[in-house]
Amino acid sequence: MPDVVRLDADEISEIETAYQSPPEGQKYRLKPIFEKFDGKYHYGIIRCIIEGLMLRNRTDSRQ
Repeated sequence: MPDVVRLDADEISEIETAYQSPPEGQKYRLKPIFEKFDGKYHYGIIRCIIEGLMLRNRTDSRQ
């Protein structure tokens, strides 16, 4: 993931954690993540991190 986005591992982990523990009724929504970080991360970055997480999860489930 660091090859695609210019974030360190801690920032990527923060976004992944926010995605995996959304506010009630906000599952799969990007806006709560965007707002949680006060717009620090653009929607495109958030999408990229989530796609990477989903890809890793699919790969892990196949092994």
